[in-house]
Amino acid sequence: MPEPPFSIEHAVHALGLPKNSTVVLNDLMISEESKATGIIKRTGLHRHLVYEALKFLEMKGLVKRVERDGVAHFQLLSFDTMLHEAESRYHTTTQLATYIA
Repeated sequence: MPEPPFSIEHAVHALGLPKNSTVVLNDLMISEESKATGIIKRTGLHRHLVYEALKFLEMKGLVKRVERDGVAHFQLLSFDTMLHEAESRYHTTTQLATYIA
């Protein structure tokens, strides 16, 4: 059976991000920076869901909030944070497997 085409949204979701956060992150991957209203319009997600996702992504270190003229803009940051978390989980799992074996 042929492998399905690569989807960034599916790949990011597979790394453990909630669906709405994945949708918002995918939108910011395309636009790099946006006001929440732009994300709401482009994604079709409810305003509350977009703000929750942005808060979650900020907490994860993937998105940064920047104020310009009193208006919040959200910028996509590096995926280094997500890569570091994956490496840390791999290291912990390896140690656990060695301990159990």
